[in-house]
Formats: sequence, C-alpha cells, structure tokens
Amino acid sequence: MPRSPRIEFPGAIFHVMNRGNHLEPFFGEDFVARMKEKLEGLAAKPRVSDN
Repeated sequence: MPRSPRIEFPGAIFHVMNRGNHLEPFFGEDFVARMKEKLEGLAAKPRVSDN
C-alpha cells in the first residue's frame, strides 16, 4: 500500500535524514551549523495562533 501524500504548507518543517548508509555522515558540519542557526531563529519568532 503506498504512503499517503505529504501535507505541504508554507513554513512547514519536514523530517530530514541525518545519516547515510552504514551510519556514515550525510551532511557536512557547515550544513548542520546553518540548520541549527535557522531553527534557533524560528524558535525565537512569535507563533501564529490557530484561532
């Protein structure tokens, strides 16, 4: 049975694989550092209410 379509919307955060085959690194350290910086920036932004 195929998986259901991914729900996409602006500003969504999706799961990203963080390792390759045989537990080898997939992304370089510079990418990891930039992603941490972006996530910290997102965490500092006020959230929009669902109401």
